[in-house]
Amino acid sequence: MYMVFAIASAYIFLDSDPAKHFQLQEAALSLTQQVAKLVALNVKGVEDDTFLERVVSQFKLGRKELASYGAHLIKRLLEGGKKVDEVVWEIMPTAAAGCANQAQAVSAYPHNFPLVNAVGYQADLQTPI
Repeated sequence: MYMVFAIASAYIFLDSDPAKHFQLQEAALSLTQQVAKLVALNVKGVEDDTFLERVVSQFKLGRKELASYGAHLIKRLLEGGKKVDEVVWEIMPTAAAGCANQAQAVSAYPHNFPLVNAVGYQADLQTPI
């Protein structure tokens, strides 16, 4: 997932090499469309408020407020009159832009993110263990 959003972010913000433009554009388009289909399924599930979605939400770990944040965001966008595709394409560029920035923050200051160390990175060297 990170790689998809990193490629999309690179295409949007860092595409300055004319020789690689077409290759980067094709990769970003193909991968982003695949993820958008998955996001659309999630948005449709929230829109339909299916029984399955309610059951699955009961088993989400962590704070309930945080676990339901995405569903509430989607519901509010849909209540505002947006269609499923409009909601999907509002989420996708935001996720792409945020993903690269958040990853940069984690890699620059890993000592502030103890989970990074727990998944196998050395805080002082910023390299895989």
